[in-house]
Amino acid sequence: MKELVRLTKGLFRKPREISRGRLVKFLESKMEEQKNKLYVGNLPYSVNDESLKQLFAASGEVVEAKVIVDKFSGRSKGFGFVTMADEKAAQKAIEDVNGKDVEGRPVVVNVARPMRER
Repeated sequence: MKELVRLTKGLFRKPREISRGRLVKFLESKMEEQKNKLYVGNLPYSVNDESLKQLFAASGEVVEAKVIVDKFSGRSKGFGFVTMADEKAAQKAIEDVNGKDVEGRPVVVNVARPMRER
């Protein structure tokens, strides 16, 4: 339950006032939203946000493309996230881009999962 309270912190006034049904509906809606967000791994370090967006543009409308960079060096960490307009476009992107060779590296594409607590 503590994990659920952490996830919903700031969304409701007092976490203990959340009914179980309301919480389940909220979490299900958040999971639905995530089906169009993709994790893209094994990217060459030369790939930037714009080139990542272009890579996925043929599969459908790209809402956002973000390459994760090291906050100290500013260098790419070799992975990123792409948000497609809908779930259908996301599935097509997975089929089209997963395993595709980009500058000599096979790109890995999966539906993104929520970040786990460390």
